[in-house]
Amino acid sequence: MNPSVQPLFCATCREPIGGDEPLWLRLPGGTLLRTSLLKIDGTYSQRDYCQLFHLGCLTPERIPQARTAE
Repeated sequence: MNPSVQPLFCATCREPIGGDEPLWLRLPGGTLLRTSLLKIDGTYSQRDYCQLFHLGCLTPERIPQARTAE
């Protein structure tokens, strides 16, 4: 692990998200993508106003305005 890389955290539980761990990525427009940090390869991050969630910490039904895309 590169010590200069800051870990990314789940917006619900605030625990770190592992690189190959499945997660929900919520884009600024509300769309949810089921992905992993390895798949997005730094394209999105919390600094881009996206939110990351562990799969178990968020169900899409809890965000009614969200559109789900895979």
